[in-house]
Amino acid sequence: MDIQRHEMEAYCTANHLTRLELYGEEDVSGRLQFSARPKGCEILRRIQAFTRDHPGAIINLIIPKIDRLGRSASDVIATVEDLHRIPQFSLHILNLGGMTLNTRSPWGMFMIQIFAALAQIEVSITRERIRTTLEHKRRKSELTGTVPYGWDAIETGQVTSKGTRIRKVVDNPQQQSWILHMHRLRVAGWSYGAIAKDLNQRQIPTKNGAGKTIAAGHGKTVISSGLWQCGNVAKVLNNSTVTQWLSARTTAV
Repeated sequence: MDIQRHEMEAYCTANHLTRLELYGEEDVSGRLQFSARPKGCEILRRIQAFTRDHPGAIINLIIPKIDRLGRSASDVIATVEDLHRIPQFSLHILNLGGMTLNTRSPWGMFMIQIFAALAQIEVSITRERIRTTLEHKRRKSELTGTVPYGWDAIETGQVTSKGTRIRKVVDNPQQQSWILHMHRLRVAGWSYGAIAKDLNQRQIPTKNGAGKTIAAGHGKTVISSGLWQCGNVAKVLNNSTVTQWLSARTTAV
């Protein structure tokens, strides 16, 4: 994020672009359309307000990569079409050498479609590479992401090439017995809320228990209550590790 910020500031200085306003966004899925992202929506509102208050003003939108406008070609084109409605608008893409595209011309839209398609292919390849790496780690019982309910993580004493400690996932038989209990109730037609109520009445703690600080997204944290809610139950039963484990048990039976 800092590197991209410096690159955009340097580009603006070199091209005599003033009134720079920077928008950065973390912890937001890149799969969301530009207008559906908090900062994307804010940018569009800011541009609309500025053009209303300053008729005839030139608007320059600078992005580091074209995939910042969307992760699929259709999303990018839809965003560009929204930007079409802005008078005196120019789009600058830094990883294309700051190329300015006239998105209103047939040639400009053609280039956008090509770049958007290439960006979508790049994202798909990256996603597939990550999926393959994660599957390889899971086959070796290495921890990927957070520790799911029903399992614990233990240190292996090994580290990756980047110095990250490698932890191995091991069964937690007690929690797995409660997964089977939740699964049986769900198959019997119980709602997630009813299952959560049943677990709380039995005084079964959640994975984090009570009083622990946990991440809540967007840089926020909350203190865990230790009580089950419908969302907790749904998250456990729909976790990929849990569903694979349940499927393997059913197949074995």
